Amino acid sequence: MRARIKISPQVDQFVAAGALKDQLLVVDREINKAISASQLWRKKAELLRSVPGVGKVTTVTLLAGLPELGALDRRQIAALVGVAPFNRESGTWKGKRILPVVAPGFDLYCI
Repeated sequence: MRARIKISPQVDQFVAAGALKDQLLVVDREINKAISASQLWRKKAELLRSVPGVGKVTTVTLLAGLPELGALDRRQIAALVGVAPFNRESGTWKGKRILPVVAPGFDLYCI
């Protein structure tokens, strides 16, 4: 049996009243309106959604986190999000290829 996490009464009332779900619906509608209002975002969203396995959440996350999507090539995007290995070399010294730290504010693995 799982232990119940203690939640403040205000948060408990907020969740129980369905206010959190209502706010999420409002935010979802606003995001969809913003995408629909922009021809560029709409085209990008349609292209992303055409990829098997890419749904609404992934599409919105990529549009919000990577406005450069479509303007950069695959290597530049990989470097931007932190999944491209970089050589650690200087002169004759050779090191391992490493993945840099992911850019703050955008974590590819949250998708």
